[in-house]
Amino acid sequence: MRNARAEVSHPLVTLRRDAPLRKQIVGELRARILSGELPGGARLPSARRLASELRVARITVVTAYHALADEGYVELEERRAPRVVDVPPEARMNVAEHAPARRVEREPPRISSRARQLLHTGRGALLSYDGGPRPFRAGLPPLDLFPLEDWTRAVARAARRATRRDLVYGEPQGARGLREAILEHVCAVRSVHAHVDQVFVTAGSQAGFDLCARVLIEPGATAWVEDPGYPGIRGALLANGGRAVPVPVDEEGLCVGRGRARAPDAAVAFVSPSHQFPLGVRLSLSRRLELLAWAREGRRWIVEDDYESEYRFEGRPVAALAALDESHRVLYVGTFSRVFLPGLRLGYVIVPEQLVEAFAAVRVLVDRHSPYLTQLAFAEFLESGRFARHLRRLRASTLERRDHLVSAVGQLFGARLGVEVPDAGSHVLGWLERGRDDQEVARAAARVDVDVFPLSRFTMRRRMPPALVLGYGAYPPNAVWEALERLSWVLPALASH
Repeated sequence: MRNARAEVSHPLVTLRRDAPLRKQIVGELRARILSGELPGGARLPSARRLASELRVARITVVTAYHALADEGYVELEERRAPRVVDVPPEARMNVAEHAPARRVEREPPRISSRARQLLHTGRGALLSYDGGPRPFRAGLPPLDLFPLEDWTRAVARAARRATRRDLVYGEPQGARGLREAILEHVCAVRSVHAHVDQVFVTAGSQAGFDLCARVLIEPGATAWVEDPGYPGIRGALLANGGRAVPVPVDEEGLCVGRGRARAPDAAVAFVSPSHQFPLGVRLSLSRRLELLAWAREGRRWIVEDDYESEYRFEGRPVAALAALDESHRVLYVGTFSRVFLPGLRLGYVIVPEQLVEAFAAVRVLVDRHSPYLTQLAFAEFLESGRFARHLRRLRASTLERRDHLVSAVGQLFGARLGVEVPDAGSHVLGWLERGRDDQEVARAAARVDVDVFPLSRFTMRRRMPPALVLGYGAYPPNAVWEALERLSWVLPALASH
């Protein structure tokens, strides 16, 4: 029998060139030690010898040996090869946890039932952006118009002017300067009035919905959501133990009467009154007053998603629902992802005064606050007037792109792909012929590098005619035309001849 304490002379590691070499060496040697294949007292090859066998630099093996020594698997002795440390039997039972990265676990991971539900709900949001967004993915601003030089200067100024106080933990609401600038902005364009302490800066609107659900929803409690509507709101409710009750949306917006019938005990309603996603309708005045009365009479809450209210092309902007709220029952959620830069993850929630303390306490335990330097830079961008100029340019460009898309669809598809011209927002609905499967159409479009959302993806209980959600704001005319041509290839029955 071979001496267990003799130097190990056979090759121990098989390397792939598509992963860090040091990490592979550490992983494979660790796994062999934990499995008992390399017993306590065994000598590993010298760094020079193993490097020669593996055809790697000696320093790679040296650093790998030092990493194993730091983890307690080997002992390093001067002028001698590393010696394997005795590993307790109970540690060897966990060998699978320390196996090299290429050994894929075949059984599904053990996760909570809530996580499994969230995986199903959020899978559609896990979209790859490799190579940049492709037409007609909705919800993105025109990145080709982003004022990069102005933003770079704003970030540099914020970094130079930052004080020590800005670099440590701050208020859970966020940087005061940004909150003041946000209030000035929403007061001017949305007629929303509040105190600066009522503003919470968040990582986009999704973080705002999550924060609202954490504070307002009891485990098992019901909340109204629009049907069809934004899946992220359903995900926020599910993540916090709530139950989303679908309430139909018609040409006047959320059907408040249907909500009362389906969930009379609901404590919260999530609604997008200014520009509903994905149908694009506006909540009528009578429905707004009805919804506010529902909240007031039962001491309920309304979470207003002010989706793409900045993109209004005709008439004066409609005041936010929060501007009509005299009973302080509306929480106003906004985001800059749709009009500035999604990757910055900047949004906000304006909450009633009586909820400020609860929101601050919960926010501290979630992520404390959003990154301060980004907030300081964006505050400067808002206060300087550059954001207002950028927004005016964005509106003009988005209107041109809307008109181009509608015209191109008419030329390529005629009346066989019905498109309604919206007076707001950055997407249109393309209605397919009855009997078509919009999800099948979306899959076929993806095969020719065209991204469209099927309308059925956003429904819960309601059955809708088949349609495609076509985002146009982020895409220049030439990209739109080329993508529509590719879409016509996979829909020969719809393409004009």
